[in-house]
Amino acid sequence: MTPFQILFFGCVLYVLYKFVTRIVLPVMKATRAVKAQMQAMQAAAQQQYQQQQQQYQQTSTQQRRQHAKNVDTSVTDAEYIDFEEIK
Repeated sequence: MTPFQILFFGCVLYVLYKFVTRIVLPVMKATRAVKAQMQAMQAAAQQQYQQQQQQYQQTSTQQRRQHAKNVDTSVTDAEYIDFEEIK
């Protein structure tokens, strides 16, 4: 190998090293960080959705019970007829 070829390959390797360390590695780190944040946000959204579903089921069960109580009392009220005297 001639000194010119050694110098040329040295420059190419130096430029390649700088490119990798200044562009490729930071992009890879940023990509990993964004993926981690997205997964955390999705997990939080899923957890919130499940909590809302549980609350909805609890309130709907309570409303059904309350409605059943109201229906029972309204039936007894409907069976009673006021007596009016006819003169």
